[in-house]
Amino acid sequence: MKKSLKVSLLAILTALPTALGYVLGPLTHAADLIFTIFGIPFKLHFGFMPLVISVILARAYIGRSGALIEGILLGVTSIFFHSKSEPPIIRVPKNILLGLGVELAMLRYKKIDIWLTIFSALIGGFFSYIPYLFFTPLGFHSLIIYYISIIILMFSYLISCILAGYLAGIILERTQALNRLVKK
Repeated sequence: MKKSLKVSLLAILTALPTALGYVLGPLTHAADLIFTIFGIPFKLHFGFMPLVISVILARAYIGRSGALIEGILLGVTSIFFHSKSEPPIIRVPKNILLGLGVELAMLRYKKIDIWLTIFSALIGGFFSYIPYLFFTPLGFHSLIIYYISIIILMFSYLISCILAGYLAGIILERTQALNRLVKK
């Protein structure tokens, strides 16, 4: 793939989560309000799903290091567009580690399918929790317990990662089918 095409693709994939966030953010807040009214202790994280999808697509379309580069780009753009929800000291490493997690999960695989995209989304989700650990004044064993408790408390966050991995897998399947159709 030519360098200019890679840069263009990365730019598009970086812009998509921000654009979709303006739609998904209000939907998420409305759904969370409905859950709260009915006493359901569940929160949605639709806003994180486009980030996961864009990182997976970057890795699939660009190849090695695509997910990490996309994570860095998402981290840099989050400073300007998403500074109200989380401070940059959390958001930037969170996005970069998401990219690193996806990159590591897909490192040894050449064929990408839905199961791999779901797995890599989960690994990226686990990696993106790491910045929260920097703010715990506890010992190593307590950090592990804290990390596990975050995972339990943020179960809905991991559900969003699974959904994003599934959607990324579907997008990849559809574009591969379209590519085969165009080549005929």
